[in-house]
Parts: sequence; C-alpha cells; structure tokens
Amino acid sequence: HLFFYIVVRHMLKKNGIEGRDVADYVAEMLTEFSVSDRLRKPLGRGTENFDYMVDLLTALQKSSSSAEFQLRTHMGNYALFLTGLFAKTIEHREKRSMAPNLDFYTSLGQDSYRIASNHRLARDCELSRLLHELSSVFHIVQQSLHAVSDRWFFLHDEKCVSDLFKTLDRENDEV
Repeated sequence: HLFFYIVVRHMLKKNGIEGRDVADYVAEMLTEFSVSDRLRKPLGRGTENFDYMVDLLTALQKSSSSAEFQLRTHMGNYALFLTGLFAKTIEHREKRSMAPNLDFYTSLGQDSYRIASNHRLARDCELSRLLHELSSVFHIVQQSLHAVSDRWFFLHDEKCVSDLFKTLDRENDEV
C-alpha cells in the first residue's frame, strides 16, 4: 500500500490533486486489485465471479441495496484500474474484436462513482464526498495512473529503476 500511495500521490500532486484522500483511496484500490481474485469477486469470498462489466451491470438489476453499493463502487474502481493502467490493451481489444472502447469504461466508471456517492451506505460510511470527487476527477486520476504505469510498473531499464528509487526517497520525505 505504501508503494502505491507514494507513486500515486506523486502523480496526482503533479496533476493538480492535492488532497490525500483520493491518493489513499486509489492506492488501496491498487493494493486490493494486486490480488487477482479481488478483481473478479467484488462481493467477497465465496461469491460468484464477474469477468466482464456486463456481468456487473446484469447483477445490479437483481441486487440488494448493500450489494448495489458494492457493485457500483467496484465498477468505478475496475473502470479506473483498466483505463488508468491498461488503456492500450483496451484500445487494442476494441480494434481487434469490437470490444467496448475507452470512453465506455470511462463513462461507466464516472457514473458508477457518482451513483455510489448518493447511496445511503456512502453517507453512513462518510464516503459520499470522496466518491463524488472520484467521479469529478476521474480523467485526471486516469491520466495519473497512465503516468504511474508508464513510469513505474513496467520497469524495463536500469535508469527507470534508478529513477524510481530516487523518487521514492524524495516523496517519502514529503509524505
């Protein structure tokens, strides 16, 4: 979580988002999604897998209120994760197989966060403001994750690795 927090916070600050709440939320989402099973099981262990966004949209139609909140926040998180870290993969899949495009996932993510921010559980858990903010700054967070992905997740040369450690040392002092 600390690694994700430092690199995400650095890129968000660089893109004009000063608040720590968004950085902490996105870092936690990346930490959760680093466990691949968490990507497919938004309702927790022992529940069904959701392999595609359409599966999540279908599940929304028959979900309870609390499950709806979980599914909406997961859809926002998943859309942000995909569009932020794997935009090129989405674009490639769209061209190759008529899969949904980047705008589809972006819109779905923004709408999911916005709808979740108005849910009773968001108010009860004091997440309304944060989820609304994520909806509003989705594009900025998405672009920040592009930069994080390009700069730190695909470490292909020694200079990149060296830059990572220099930045981590510098950012750790600021956090």
